[in-house]
Parts: sequence; structure tokens; C-alpha cells
Amino acid sequence: MTLPEIVLTEYTPSDLPTLQQWWKDKDVLEYVHELEHQLEGDTPGSKVGAGKYIARRNVRFMVRDAVTGAAVGFICVQVTGASWTEREGEPVMPPFHGGVNIVIDPLRQHGGIGPAALKALFDHPKLENLVTLGGAVDAANKASLGMLRKLGYVPSGPAVKGMVPFTVPGPAARRSSTVSDHR
Repeated sequence: MTLPEIVLTEYTPSDLPTLQQWWKDKDVLEYVHELEHQLEGDTPGSKVGAGKYIARRNVRFMVRDAVTGAAVGFICVQVTGASWTEREGEPVMPPFHGGVNIVIDPLRQHGGIGPAALKALFDHPKLENLVTLGGAVDAANKASLGMLRKLGYVPSGPAVKGMVPFTVPGPAARRSSTVSDHR
């Protein structure tokens, strides 16, 4: 399958009406759940889990058709790292990891936009220092699981509460393995 040509642009508040329409779709609500929280402010240094702290504000992109410029998807990446002091508000250090959420326009699903968006995400300069990208997919969401399989996805653990976790090497890990492969 040839992937469609897409581009990633910065999310702007003018994109909100489009996202609100997608988020009302029953499949989006069923498989991706409510995502409004991804547009809220996040505070670097805030603890989000055991040993995980927000490294910087969420990185948000609109996925656009390269020919028409129409919005066809949305991506939010929460970048986390470790705090050496284990205190909130302190600087967050590498290695950095990205938690990824992707929503594809419900009318454009099953056309390869998801895999094309993930591929573009891997090469985006704002994420070049991420060692891993990961997330969780509803076990019933066959389209998203298929998209990840096309990209070489391997679950990073068993499904928990119906959600299948995945982790893939991020740009920094792929870059370092390419360098070590050529030595």
C-alpha cells in the first residue's frame, strides 16, 4: 500500500472546531476516548507517573493532506523524562520518551493516513531527542493495531483493561542504532 502524502503542521486554536467534530464521533469516543485534556496546559516538571515527569509542553500537530491542506488527523505527544531530584518543578533530564495519541478524521480512516502520520512524526525535528514513542491502543481497535503492525509494531506488554501497550524506537534511538550499525 502506498501511503498518502501528508504534512505535519503546528496545532493552532483555529483547528479546535475540527477536533471537536472528530471527538464527537462514536468510534473516536469508543477507541480513543475523550481527548480534550490534550489541549490543556501542561507544566514541565509535573509528575505523571512513577519516576516520570513532563519534560516540556505537549507537542501538538495537525496532520494535513499535502495536496489540499485539509486537516486529516491530530497528534499529541507528551514528552517525559526523569527528575534526578524526584521533586516536581525541577528540570527533567534525558532519556526522553514520547507518549503518542493520534486521531484520524473519521471520514478518512482506513486510507493509510495513520501510518503516514506516524512515519512523519518519527522524522520531525521537535522530537529528535526522543528515545521511544509509545502509547496504548484499545484491543478492539483493529484499524490502529493494523497500522502499527505495518510499521513493525510489537506490543510492549499484555493488554491491561483492554488496552494494548506499544513502544517503538524514537528518532534518537534509531539515529544511534544507525550510527552503531555503520561502525
